[in-house]
Amino acid sequence: MLRHLRLAYNVKCSASVGTEKREYMSLYLADGDSMTEHIKTTKRVIGDLQEQRVLLSDEEKRQDFMQSLGPSWNGFVGVLEMCQTFEAMVTRCQAEAIRRDQQKNRRDQQKNRRSTNSGSKSNAAFSAEQAAGKKGGKKKHDITKVKCYNCQEMGHFARDCTKERVLPKSKGGEAASVVFSVDDATEDCRRGWIVDSGATSHMTGHVDNLTGLRELKEPRVLTVASGDSLVATAVGQAPLYKHGKEVCVLQEVLFVNGLARNLASVGAASRCGMTVEFKGVGCAIRASNGVTIQASRELSHMYVLEAVSKPVEDVAMMTSEATHVETWHRRLGHLNVPSVQQLLGELKLPWQGVVKQACPTCVSGKLSQKPFAAKDKRVLKKNQILLAIDYVGPMQVTSRDGFTGITNIVVEPFHLDMVYPLREKSSQAQLDAVKDCIAKMKAHAPTYRVAFIKSDNAAEYTGGAFAAYCEKNDIVQEFTTPYNPQQNGKVERRNRVIVEMARSMMIGANLPTACWADAVVCAGYVRNRSPTKVLDGKTPMEALFGKAPDISNLRVFGCKVQMLVPKEHRKKLDSKTRNGIFIGYATGGAYMVYIPRHGTGETIARSVVFYEDQFLPSEDPEEITISSQLDLLR
Repeated sequence: MLRHLRLAYNVKCSASVGTEKREYMSLYLADGDSMTEHIKTTKRVIGDLQEQRVLLSDEEKRQDFMQSLGPSWNGFVGVLEMCQTFEAMVTRCQAEAIRRDQQKNRRDQQKNRRSTNSGSKSNAAFSAEQAAGKKGGKKKHDITKVKCYNCQEMGHFARDCTKERVLPKSKGGEAASVVFSVDDATEDCRRGWIVDSGATSHMTGHVDNLTGLRELKEPRVLTVASGDSLVATAVGQAPLYKHGKEVCVLQEVLFVNGLARNLASVGAASRCGMTVEFKGVGCAIRASNGVTIQASRELSHMYVLEAVSKPVEDVAMMTSEATHVETWHRRLGHLNVPSVQQLLGELKLPWQGVVKQACPTCVSGKLSQKPFAAKDKRVLKKNQILLAIDYVGPMQVTSRDGFTGITNIVVEPFHLDMVYPLREKSSQAQLDAVKDCIAKMKAHAPTYRVAFIKSDNAAEYTGGAFAAYCEKNDIVQEFTTPYNPQQNGKVERRNRVIVEMARSMMIGANLPTACWADAVVCAGYVRNRSPTKVLDGKTPMEALFGKAPDISNLRVFGCKVQMLVPKEHRKKLDSKTRNGIFIGYATGGAYMVYIPRHGTGETIARSVVFYEDQFLPSEDPEEITISSQLDLLR
């Protein structure tokens, strides 16, 4: 009975919180246990604590994880303390665990070979000793007096040594095999590239050398010359520059955390259409664009390219071919950056840059105290639609169009948001919104039927024209318990997301709150084209139409625009454009543009030029009108 009450009212049991905390504090990696399983268990328990609203800082996670390691990891703690994040720490531990396993396997193989050799030689040695005794020959050398040339210890030969091999020295006193470490990471190492015929892929350990960075679905484990294992977690492009001018771009470059030098793979270059030619003490790489990059051989016997990388912040990235990820973040209504990168990667749209800090606009518009985690366990039958409906309002100010609130309808199973600004909260107004939503569903999903409408117990839903329409069309109405909005939690959370997106977009564009109706409609449009976790990363539009949406028309809300004035509305010498503010999307690839002192104030246009980094002046938007602000943009 208590369990059902907790599920119905979304109450967390204090006993379960205590159990999760005790499990977290008891985590321990004993000698011989799997590091991979230990990391999985740690992340699972941390996730369970987050669901119980117990949040741990990144510093706490790192300290607790180091304390959970057994004595065999004491010598590695110093390396872990240099990791800046918890994810970097567990990645480093995974690489070290792989290296230890490989080293242990090598030692076991060497021991097996020695035991096999000693067994096969024992009989022959015994016979030889007997023969030597009979003939009076010399006795076999005492193994205890043999010195190993590898570890300098007595009692075995170097070929039987189980310790790590010492690299032989070349005549010049340099190591015959090049092994890089973090200590080698000078500025030349960070920006220069070494031609490597043994590497299977281009690699760098410096994230600021890469653009278009995207996370690998599965990390790749790489073994370097020293025998250590490093992990590649992301892939991107590396532009190379000579005398400040870009000469070529290395494709599919792996980001390997901990790799000090940048490696240009001969094999990867050939696969991308480049030509690599070695000539004596030099090397030449001809890119697909016809540019030849020379590589000279240094004293360390390495071929170093003349072209180098630049830090990402030093490169002008705001180009027409590749838009900065922060611009896409604002175009998508301040959508979270991982979802932005996922969407652009799936659609294969060019983008550049990394987000190094939180977006101040998002913090101002989205910061909240408590998560809202109610879930609906219903499974709809085939071709059934559920409409979860909720009204938000009245708003603190009436919109410029006279709207006082919004009704959001979440369409299951597509998770679409249908946002309708309303001038009044009445049964007829709610019914008009539902009818429009049902008509669109019939047009785009004709095989589906609206079977359920879920709402609260407000009077506009329980009676009047709304209830009569549902009864006439065989639609089952479901109502939440009074004062329990959690039972309609999905639409409640989506309302919060849409209002937060609208607030962030208005703050970022310095628009007055009277533009909230335009912002919420635009937020709903963008949200339907953004990845959703409940759909396994798909967008609601993709769930409805079966293909990824086209987002090439998205622009930053509230930015300055210039629209073409039709020739029917201008004279010979009049300006061909008129300044305005972008406030939303229309059908047919057109845009909604707000133009003060011009008819209704808004118009629909297709021929529009956007200035996505220009907005209204950052003054108090409540004390100044859009009309007077727009004059300052002219």
